[in-house]
Amino acid sequence: MGAEGWFIFGMFMFFGAFPIGVVLIDFCLHATGWWNAVLRTVGALAVVGLMAALFYGIARGAESCDDTVKDCSISTP
Repeated sequence: MGAEGWFIFGMFMFFGAFPIGVVLIDFCLHATGWWNAVLRTVGALAVVGLMAALFYGIARGAESCDDTVKDCSISTP
């Protein structure tokens, strides 16, 4: 996957899946009993995982070069 693919993946994670985790946590704030702890834990792990995937996608997109293009826009020393 080239830089464009990783950028699209990162944007999808940020604008698509990340708000789902935020809504899940917001829903958990109104939960009671042991559901509160379970749902908050799951929501927090979802947000952390989505943010890690977002930054991983951005980093991979920044350092990857398309094989068909010899001159990469971002060069590493």
